[in-house]
Amino acid sequence: MRKVIKPIATKLGCPEIHWHALRHWNVSAMLNSGIDPAVRMKRVGHASVRTNLIYSHADDSLQRAASEVIWQRGQMAKQQLQQQKAEPQAPPAASVPLLTEAQTEARFERIPVST
Repeated sequence: MRKVIKPIATKLGCPEIHWHALRHWNVSAMLNSGIDPAVRMKRVGHASVRTNLIYSHADDSLQRAASEVIWQRGQMAKQQLQQQKAEPQAPPAASVPLLTEAQTEARFERIPVST
């Protein structure tokens, strides 16, 4: 870190960079490049993908892509609803007629109650 990274960071105008920040940057750069979580996990020595996700920070382009996917799904759902409303609804197939309240009460009056 002192021999390689610090001199480069100083030349780039980041003299106070910490190794932990580089670790976050490394994992985030792999995430934003589409590297598989298992590969990222192994490269930095994490025991689980869950730990690796703590170090992963999506950049703005990934956030925009996620928003776009959600927007497109919403638009598709909206179109499907509009199509369903536009299509004529078929009458219910041979349904059983509903009983009136009086018919329902009459049926229950005939059921013997055991005591």
